[in-house]
Amino acid sequence: MNHIRRVCRSLSGVPRRAGRLIASAAPAVLWADPTAAARLEQVPAPARGRVPARLDQTATRRAAGSGTPADAARTETTAVNANDAKLTDLTTNQAGNGAGSSAPNAPAAASFELVLAAVAGSNPGSCGAPYTLTISAIDLIAVSQGWPTQTLHQSFAAANGWKPSGSGPDYQCTHAVAVPVPGGGPGDPLAGHVLQCVASLVSRGVQIVSIIRSDPFVLV
Repeated sequence: MNHIRRVCRSLSGVPRRAGRLIASAAPAVLWADPTAAARLEQVPAPARGRVPARLDQTATRRAAGSGTPADAARTETTAVNANDAKLTDLTTNQAGNGAGSSAPNAPAAASFELVLAAVAGSNPGSCGAPYTLTISAIDLIAVSQGWPTQTLHQSFAAANGWKPSGSGPDYQCTHAVAVPVPGGGPGDPLAGHVLQCVASLVSRGVQIVSIIRSDPFVLV
């Protein structure tokens, strides 16, 4: 008890001795209030394994169990302004395989697929306004363009894949674009290079611009 009597209090009420704070004395301050322990015992512990409600309400890019990334892109509903449109997903796939792949031309394919998903509000979704869809590739190793840019001239119409999203009023669209591998396959000039695709949708008529990029991938 002698060492307790020698402990002096600082102006802030935290124990100190010889000008130094004593960390071991901090619990004594907490339990100085005889009702503090009882109040803490009344605080319910969080349920084990429960995800906070705020996270439960956050939409994931690709829902677990929703199938392939291409399936998720087709079925996932993304909120969009009634007068807007935007690209929502750009995934590299092995040709004929809906599963996303970081090596889309493996093991020896001469091409691969890019799956592009977009949504549009109720106003542009079926208005027929033209837009330009541009898809390009960046070689992250050589810091150069991977291959010539693809430019597609389309419009917000059923003929270009636009259809109501669920019960509406928004619209959605999914494109699978075939991409030839430079050189025709394994051992091509970009073998082993890390690339990334970038897509843009530009509609001057309804003043809409949207840009998206894929995850990096490797050609083999």
